[in-house]
Amino acid sequence: MSHLPNGINKQQQLLMLYASMAQVAFTEIRNLAFGRTSLHQNTPEFPESVPTETLLQNLFVAGQLAEAMHNLPITLDNDFEQYLTWKNMCRFVEKNPQYHRIFQSKLDILFKLNHQVISEIDADYFRNKR
Repeated sequence: MSHLPNGINKQQQLLMLYASMAQVAFTEIRNLAFGRTSLHQNTPEFPESVPTETLLQNLFVAGQLAEAMHNLPITLDNDFEQYLTWKNMCRFVEKNPQYHRIFQSKLDILFKLNHQVISEIDADYFRNKR
């Protein structure tokens, strides 16, 4: 969802965008866990050819993504949740540039739709950090 349908209001656009981000994040977490079949298995099956270091790295990145998305708003009445989701996802993409293509356009649209809210909270946050 690099663009949103015309004719819907800002709130609908934001909710669709957050739903799209959640769907992509869950898909990426699933991919980091090596596949789509685990729901249908009774015991875990891990690929034999994957080094432990790769498994641990995937777990680390999946944890970062879950951390970045855990404030995902379910309503639009909490501006700070929206800010945290945007800020933390920007940080996730910065630390994991392989996800830039997947998330950056969504973050750009989110910023465009919520520019004033995000800018005001960001300014307050950095003003209070000094």
